[in-house]
Parts: sequence; structure tokens; C-alpha cells
Amino acid sequence: SGVWYSTASFIQYLKKEHPFFLIPEKIVVKERWWKEGRYGNFHEGKDRWMRGEPVPDNAPDAFERVEGRYVERFLENIPLVMRYVDVAYVRDDESKLYPSLNKLRAFRINERFLRVMKRQIRTPKVTVLPTFEIHVDSDIYPIGVVTQLTRFADVITEDVAIVLKLKKENVAAQLVEHEGINVIALLEELAGKKLPQNIETDLTEWTAHAELFTLFDGFGLLECDKDLKIPDGFTAESISPTMRIVRAPGKLYTQLEKSELVPLLIKHPDASLRQPERGVKSVFRTTSRDTKEKQKKSVTVKRDYFVTLYFPSQELLKIFSKELKKAKFPFGTNELTNAITFSESMQFQLDEIFEALEKDYRIKIEDVS
Repeated sequence: SGVWYSTASFIQYLKKEHPFFLIPEKIVVKERWWKEGRYGNFHEGKDRWMRGEPVPDNAPDAFERVEGRYVERFLENIPLVMRYVDVAYVRDDESKLYPSLNKLRAFRINERFLRVMKRQIRTPKVTVLPTFEIHVDSDIYPIGVVTQLTRFADVITEDVAIVLKLKKENVAAQLVEHEGINVIALLEELAGKKLPQNIETDLTEWTAHAELFTLFDGFGLLECDKDLKIPDGFTAESISPTMRIVRAPGKLYTQLEKSELVPLLIKHPDASLRQPERGVKSVFRTTSRDTKEKQKKSVTVKRDYFVTLYFPSQELLKIFSKELKKAKFPFGTNELTNAITFSESMQFQLDEIFEALEKDYRIKIEDVS
């Protein structure tokens, strides 16, 4: 592991030691369209959109041109996706052969691959940083560890390393649901060491604050004059002479109206407090309605630039459209003006199609002023 090997050397090793590893020596033909010869069904060429010529069986480099391509495609798929290998590509391919050949020049396997092969997968490594981030490094997806951590933290990224961030709201919610939980002890057990001092201090404060909260479900918060007499049976908790938690706020509202008072019933959404109407006194009226109306909303407007090509004839327009459809290129056409429109971000793919058409046309593009 950790050693770079050339892809060519790997292919030569297979050619010498295991020449029939990928394609058996005796091929059992079941399909009626199979062509004669070992490599009769494998084609290559310098045109991406054409089938090309078959690879001759007696060519001295036939193995490299067929099995070699399989080796490159294999290395850049499952092993790379599973992070078993690193690969290195050449920047430019002068041969311009399709399917591509000899572009993946080298590879190296890593310790992770060896551990998986030996069934010695290491325990996930959990690191709690002073920035409230939690980094999880693991050979495979650590579902058990992530399940525990997402109770207290939000996932930021899930890549080579999984990164989460501790959230006060998440911790508080877990403390309300599970009174005996010890968040500090749990994180230290997962990390295998003591937490950074600032994290431990903040978690202690969050825990202390959580113990002060009581959840009242189906109750209301009443603001009133200190001399107001509330009917019996409605008050659950008196917070202050002018504020209390009451049962059945809807029924209380009806009784206050019958007493010829002018109560105001406000239903707040889950995410925030709704502002009372102008002129209503309330401890929750922190900003004026006028100020709120003047606050600007932040919006993002996305922009995309489009390019339009005008062709000299409808015949050429149809030929070009056919090539675009083959390449699954998104575009729009206008047959009245012989025009094709596409996103500017697709220019690179368009250049490849132009290159394929240059065998029949000398194409020159002029900008419309």
C-alpha cells in the first residue's frame, strides 16, 4: 500500500501471468451476432461518435488495447468509489482514441483496502473540536456512531470524513426527552478522551439551562393588568402579577368577552412569536410594525447565459441537431431562423461535437454584432 504502480505494468503483469483472467481462453458463443475471432467484437477509432475498426487478434498490442481498457475502467470505478485506491491521469491524450486508452497512468492502493480485505476494519475515530465540530473518520459508514451524534449535532458534510456540529437546541431537546442523559460522558466515551474545556463548559451550561424549562402543552400565556380578576380554574402558573400560564385559553377568552372586556387572542406559529397589533401593550412587542414592514427580504436570483447559433441552411441545422441528440445535449431549436440555443455552460461539450463534424465541414463561427 502507498506505492504508485504504473497501469501499464499491471497490464503487462496480467498479460504475462494471467492472460485469460478477463476473457477466457475458450469463449462460449451464445449470441448469433458474435463476430469471429477473440477480439472481433471490440472496436476503437479516432471518432467519438463512430463505431471504429475492430481490434485484430494478431496485433502485437491487442491485449493492451482490449484488456488494458478493461483494467483502466475497473480502477476508476468500484475501487476508486470505495476509496480503496488513488489514481493518476495524464492531462492530455495525443492519440485521441475512443474508447480512451492509456489515460489512467498510475494507481496505488491504501491501508484502508488492506484492512477491509483482512476484515480488520478499525473502530471509527471521533474527534470533538473546540469549534463545536465533531469529525468522524471511519473505514466504512459508521451508522451506529452517526445515529448517536445526530441527536445532539447537525451533519455538515458526509465525505471522506463525516463532519457534524453541536447545536444547543438539539442538546436541549434531548435533555427534555431523556432527563438522565449525560451528554458530556457520552461524547467523551465516543471520542476516547476528555472534551475541549470550552465544549465541556458550554455543555454544562446548556444542561443547567435545560433543567429550568417546563413544557406546557395545550396552555396559553396571559398578559393582563395586575388588578384583573381571572375566573377560578384557569391559572396554572403565576409568573408575575401581570403574566401567567392559563388552561384552555380559548374558553378564558370567551369568558373575558362576556365580562365586557376586550381581550386579544394571538396564535403563534411554532418557529417564532407573532407580533401583536399596533397599540397593544406586550412584553413581546420588540419592534414596531412599521419597522418590520421596512425590513428587506433577502432573495437570490439565479442567472444563466445562453448562446444561439444560426445555421446557413435547414439541412445543416437538422444534421447538427441529430448529433446533439446523440450526445444527449440539451438544446432548443427555431426552424424559422435555423437556430439552436443552449446554455453557455455546455460550450465544452459543444466543441467536441464541432470537432466530430470537421471531417465533413470546415466550420467557422462569427459573432453577431
